[in-house]
Amino acid sequence: MIKEKNQQLTFTAPDFHNLGERYLTSLFTFWPNLASWAGVHEYDHKQPDLRGAAIKVRVEEVQAFSDELAQIDVKALNTDEAFDYRLLRSALDLEIYQWTVEREWTRNPLFYLRALDTIHFLKRNYAPLEERVRAAIGYLQNTPRVLDAARENLMPNPPRPYMTVAIVSYEGMLSFYDKDLEEIVTALGNSPVRAEVEAARQTARSAVETFIADLREKYLPNASEEYAIGAENFSRMLRAGELVDMPLAEILAVGERDLGRNLNRAREVARQIDPTRTPAQVADTLKQEHPTAEALIPFTQSMLEELRQYLIDHHVITIPSQVRATVTETPAFFRWAFAAMDTPGPFEKVANEAYYYVTPPEKEWTVEKQEEWLSSFNVYELQATSIHEAYPGHYVHFLHVNYNARGNLRQLLYSYAFAEGWAHYAEEMMLEVGYGNGDPKLHLAQVMAALLRDCRYVCAIKMHTQGMTVDEATKFIMENAFMEETPARKEAERGTFDPGYLNYTLGKLMILKLRADLQKRDGANFNLKKFHDELLAYGAPPVPLVRAAMLGEGHGTII
Repeated sequence: MIKEKNQQLTFTAPDFHNLGERYLTSLFTFWPNLASWAGVHEYDHKQPDLRGAAIKVRVEEVQAFSDELAQIDVKALNTDEAFDYRLLRSALDLEIYQWTVEREWTRNPLFYLRALDTIHFLKRNYAPLEERVRAAIGYLQNTPRVLDAARENLMPNPPRPYMTVAIVSYEGMLSFYDKDLEEIVTALGNSPVRAEVEAARQTARSAVETFIADLREKYLPNASEEYAIGAENFSRMLRAGELVDMPLAEILAVGERDLGRNLNRAREVARQIDPTRTPAQVADTLKQEHPTAEALIPFTQSMLEELRQYLIDHHVITIPSQVRATVTETPAFFRWAFAAMDTPGPFEKVANEAYYYVTPPEKEWTVEKQEEWLSSFNVYELQATSIHEAYPGHYVHFLHVNYNARGNLRQLLYSYAFAEGWAHYAEEMMLEVGYGNGDPKLHLAQVMAALLRDCRYVCAIKMHTQGMTVDEATKFIMENAFMEETPARKEAERGTFDPGYLNYTLGKLMILKLRADLQKRDGANFNLKKFHDELLAYGAPPVPLVRAAMLGEGHGTII
């Protein structure tokens, strides 16, 4: 199915190898846009079918894979196979949980947005523009069917916070059609495909516009205030996706301790900068130090190069490719994000461009609003974000996955906690290895980001298992992450439909614990670069699975 560009595994159990390949093929068949992103372009001209009947078939298919996997004798597998067996088991358990318990396809309009995404066809130059545009046309033409499926599947009273975010996101899709896609149409010149994509664009735009009206007029007035998944389902989510099987009270206590640690760090670092002000007041003064709107992209590109060179000069981690992450403006439909990384898929053979999106202020905004937006790109916060997103965060991680992870399962299947936990771990680790020369302003930016992730951790558990309300979560984030009410509320609202956003801190803590236990075992022989390279060579599986591979089973607690 997929040609690997990395080291092949030697399998002793053909049935297991065949099962893993068949699962990936079935996943790509159901989500062909996932295949296209991953670089398997024979799926480019297929579109997802999200009708209830198709989802029912998918659930039965995944359950059949799960039953088949259960028949395989794990003891007959070699070490690599046993690792992949547990990785596939986690993926199957998580998918079954998502379809049958979480049921976002019945509760959250955002679920359907992923089936409308054409940016991977248009942004990455893996084939001639006309060929890629023809693939995008299929998705644009399929938009009414996707949104009809959403109407068929969604409950009449979805949770209210879901609706707020969904409306904004679908309005962003309209902006994508009007701006980004219009630029693509113009670039086609006199090509005969130009008329086709223009017609498809209007079809998609009209369908999304009608769907937004339905969200506002039919769903929002009947929206429910109920969003909590409950303690049992929260624990099941962590067991399936992250292989974390601990009492929730213990997990919460660990997060609260990290919150306390970072609050103490914030107060201490703020005193170094200005002992007369609170951490929030000191952090506010940093916002004045930012690049101009015109300089934002070149400034950020220069920062990435500096970070990359630091990793090399200080032997922090191997960078497996000379290809740089290119800084560019965020596409219109994704502009709710200040900055984000868009990497090539693990099986992409031609187009290896990676884009680090940054979002400059809109030219039509007032001077005051532009200044407010740019304050979030202050030098110190931008450094912390760039560490997280690019070097050595997500971009370097995905380079290791693409070049060093052994086998298709490890290249494609990933854990939320590993992926985000590594990037969050990198923020603090870079200060530990001397980046920034001890600058307390950078240290404060890093710890403020950590406080937000700690708040997500605590609020996710309390909102979904202890009855914490959005208002209470907003207040908690304001008080403990020193945020203003509007961004704090947005963070609280995210927690209603993304209970897994505790995984930033959870993953970081598991990686830190693994590192500490390896340091204890290896003593003076411990090497940080070797640890990072070996860790990322596993891909992005659940961290406890890597822990067992690197330390052996039963070597202490995972956090």
